[in-house]
Amino acid sequence: MRQKIVDWFWMGDRKYFLFISVFIVLPHIAVVIGPVDMMLNWFNTDDAFYYYKVAQNIVSGKGITFDGLGLTNGFHPLWLLVLLPVFAIGGNDLMLQVEGILVAI
Repeated sequence: MRQKIVDWFWMGDRKYFLFISVFIVLPHIAVVIGPVDMMLNWFNTDDAFYYYKVAQNIVSGKGITFDGLGLTNGFHPLWLLVLLPVFAIGGNDLMLQVEGILVAI
């Protein structure tokens, strides 16, 4: 059974391996090794930073707030749940947070 799966994946001419390498793995590697300035300017626009600030405030114990004073409900809960572990692990390290967010995507 295992050999059939391996044979299907490689398909003799390795087209699936090439597809996975080019369209999935290489972009993730480029994101991880790229400079922070490029990543910030390339992907994060408009209200993305709103989510990041709310996630930072939740992780730091301030609650679901953007400014630290008033509560907010202007966010998508599932995306915020994806961001929370990234900001919890990243702490105050901007590089680690940005890489974590872009790899999570």
